[in-house]
Amino acid sequence: MKKKIVRWIVWICLVCMLLVSCKDEVSNESKDGKDTYAATVWTDLIANGSSEYRIVVSKKNEKLYSMAYDLAIAIREKTGVTLAVVYDTYDPQPYEILVGETNRSESIAKMSEMQTPDDYWLGMVGQKMVLYCHSNEGAEGVIAAFTQDVLSTAMKGKLFVDSNLSQWGRSSKNYLPLIVNGNSEYSIVCQSEQKEDAQRLQKTIQQATGVILPIAENSKETAKEILLGAMGRSEGIKANEMLASGFEFGISVSGSKVILLGTNDAAISDAVTLFESHINDYVFKEKTMMMGTDYSLSNSFEKDQARDYIESITCVPESQKILSAETSRIFTPEGEDGWYYSHHPYITKFNNRFYAFYSSGRVNEDDCGQRIMMAVSDDFQHWENRVLVDSIMGESSEWVLYCKGYYIYDGKLTVFFQGYEYYESDLRYNEDGTPLRPAGYESIQRGTFYVQTSDGQTWSEYKKLEGTSIWGGNLSPELLASQDRLFWSGYGNLSYSDDLSGTGLWKNVPLTLADGIARPKDITESGFYQLPDGTILLFSRTDDKVLLCAASFDGGATWTDMYQTKFQDNSAKFKFGTLSDGRYYFLGNFSYKREEIVLITSEDGITFNNWYYLADGTDYTQLKAGLYKGGTYGYPNNYIDGEYMYVIYSMYKESIEVLRVKLSDLGL
Repeated sequence: MKKKIVRWIVWICLVCMLLVSCKDEVSNESKDGKDTYAATVWTDLIANGSSEYRIVVSKKNEKLYSMAYDLAIAIREKTGVTLAVVYDTYDPQPYEILVGETNRSESIAKMSEMQTPDDYWLGMVGQKMVLYCHSNEGAEGVIAAFTQDVLSTAMKGKLFVDSNLSQWGRSSKNYLPLIVNGNSEYSIVCQSEQKEDAQRLQKTIQQATGVILPIAENSKETAKEILLGAMGRSEGIKANEMLASGFEFGISVSGSKVILLGTNDAAISDAVTLFESHINDYVFKEKTMMMGTDYSLSNSFEKDQARDYIESITCVPESQKILSAETSRIFTPEGEDGWYYSHHPYITKFNNRFYAFYSSGRVNEDDCGQRIMMAVSDDFQHWENRVLVDSIMGESSEWVLYCKGYYIYDGKLTVFFQGYEYYESDLRYNEDGTPLRPAGYESIQRGTFYVQTSDGQTWSEYKKLEGTSIWGGNLSPELLASQDRLFWSGYGNLSYSDDLSGTGLWKNVPLTLADGIARPKDITESGFYQLPDGTILLFSRTDDKVLLCAASFDGGATWTDMYQTKFQDNSAKFKFGTLSDGRYYFLGNFSYKREEIVLITSEDGITFNNWYYLADGTDYTQLKAGLYKGGTYGYPNNYIDGEYMYVIYSMYKESIEVLRVKLSDLGL
């Protein structure tokens, strides 16, 4: 009997323990009787190696689709099960993992509780797993939270989630509230030229938020503004300085101002379009629009924009100024035996002395026996001329040498020149029986050569660069902004070298004319400038109406086609470059008779509109006529040092002269 009683007592205890255990699974009551803990109930997203779930993203966000696809790959790696990734244009089904702002009602259940655009919420709404976020930054956060708190528990063939999961991620970023619950103190500020763009922006914001922001043209500055361009505000001016070129545009937040960046009307209009295309990033719930206080979005200059950029480049004068220049004659031929052809000039400073280099012929341009000359000066005014590379005898006559520029590196001054000769059958002869260059000809290229010095006094024998010819040589080789490549403008082509000595291997690069563009009379001497983002724009003379231009985005290795600019061609050599204040410049002639030297500057690399006349008119009279010896100021080239810009040129391709203007007269 006692044993029977004991068994009953044991059974009663077991039943009581079971009842307590069951009660604990359902709830845990506090002393006041309120429910403080709900049992963990699991929802299987994947069970027994299969799943009815799929991942759903908004059709409006391609980047988010890519992120969701990466998430599906991560799930497969953990479970061995592949979940489909689809757009929310598919009909809803009961089992979905919603990522971002989809059109499902479960997706926006927590929208009203968001405090900033980068907040996110991770949880279950019914049977649906919701990874809710407004922005791509929020998407990165919510996917990371899912990976850490849900996917980390997965195993082969199984993925489960707490059915009561509700987890917020709050952004630590600071935001500028432009519109909050339908209220705003902001206005859109613009010049009269941007009035239509401002109205377009106003309408877009109204459609997104229901709020109409006022438009203020040229208004007095207020604290809270959306600026179309710099508008003279310090924040706008500073932001615009970040643009790599005048064709670029962007959006920036500075203080309490939003600036739609652009240095010209077209760029500002593009910035408005960019803002409109991202309006959903800023408007994250009804009648509320915010932007991060460090927000910045720029439109990088890319190949698909190159043609638009190039075809926008023009040179219409808006301001003109004649500069006072000091001149110095470097060389003038004398006597019957004087060498009466001088051209292709260059000037530089080396070891605190001025050095000038030029081609020298007896009478005619590029005639047999042409040689390379050097002139040296300590004071800019007094010059000592000497032969640097004398005439070289070829197979049928003397070679033609012409100067291809100079380069200073590692304490050495290098001067380059090209050598070629004419076919004997094409030669003509002077009255004294000496060979005379043909009028029309094909040349026999002998190569590109150089001489070097470390002290300016003693020069090496001439040496040949590797290869039959280097296409560069219209201007001196220049180091690109990257400081790791030499660039050499050619004749409708170019060369570059990664050997910074300048005497190593050079790679020749041809350029091609774009389809649909009529071939000009010629495509020859080229010059370039480089944008702050590294883009190179190479211009080529055409002896036609306008210059051609091509763009490179990889340091000159590959190029777009050549397109027509609106920059007038004057059948003369020119030089482009960049001043120390970031302005771009063109140095050259602007009449077919080469009667002036003009420096034209541009703030944005598109509109060259500030003209400085450095030389205009001369009393020089040509001493001896010769073949192709025309043009007052020939092939101007420059060197900038300290206080001055020095410009060297030939006078009627006969004498060599240099001028200098103060950099302060150029606003430097």
